[in-house]
Amino acid sequence: MIEKIKLQLQILQLQLRIMLLKEKLTVPNLNDPRYIIIHHGAGQLNFEQVNEYHKGKWGFISSLGFGIGYQYFISYSGRVHQGRMDNEEAAATIGYNKCSINCCLQGNFETEQPTDLQLKEKNRI
Repeated sequence: MIEKIKLQLQILQLQLRIMLLKEKLTVPNLNDPRYIIIHHGAGQLNFEQVNEYHKGKWGFISSLGFGIGYQYFISYSGRVHQGRMDNEEAAATIGYNKCSINCCLQGNFETEQPTDLQLKEKNRI
């Protein structure tokens, strides 16, 4: 009986995932996030520009109404933008999107360093 209930729950989870994907909504994480992954934007794009780029590329919209693949984005000025809820699946790190919180800092850290304001806010998230 318990195995049957487990199977029914798995089927319901898959049906919910299919429904959310059809509606192009993000999928809630089923487990607690286990990782925090820090990205750099690899360019000068700000939150609004990255949001539009991701929305056009993938088309998924978070429960907060954004298309950005990260839960957080920190601009040069240190302003923190939340693009997804912590428990929403990210679209940033293949293999880790369901078990991580992803934070992107504006800038290209192959050619520049993060600003002091960015580092200060990164440590507060």
